Amino acid sequence: MKNKLIVLIFIFIFLISSCSIFFKTPVPNGSFSLRNALFILDGKYKLEEYGYIDSVFNVELGQGIYGLFSGFDGMLNIFKFDSPELTKENWKKLTKIFGNPLKINYLNINLFDRGYLKTNFEGIKVICWWKDKWIFILSGKNPEDFFNYINTVYEMVSI
Repeated sequence: MKNKLIVLIFIFIFLISSCSIFFKTPVPNGSFSLRNALFILDGKYKLEEYGYIDSVFNVELGQGIYGLFSGFDGMLNIFKFDSPELTKENWKKLTKIFGNPLKINYLNINLFDRGYLKTNFEGIKVICWWKDKWIFILSGKNPEDFFNYINTVYEMVSI
């Protein structure tokens, strides 16, 4: 009986930890500033405009930065907080506005150390994710390609 319990606990821990393999949450390391986290993405997609914001979709999140890139029909918003706990609180505020998880084209996964949300909201596609002290909000017509680009860039700088 005790061996079965140990095996079940091991399987549960393995499944929880392997969930992060199925969805990506690319973020720069904690030493990056908001500005650097945005500017490092200026490459394949050219940064055309940026500015500072404090809310997205009418949700107050604190100081953040937005960027508009050529070749991407949408916007990237980045927020950095003082602690992962504050990040989680703001993540909960943000995800509440996207509505019912039973609607079509809605994916929301929350683990202990990260979260990922993909949905359609008011006629635009939205991909949001959080990890550590960061929240990223990507919105536009086809955010998946730009999301993959962000993941590639942040993987390179994290080496």
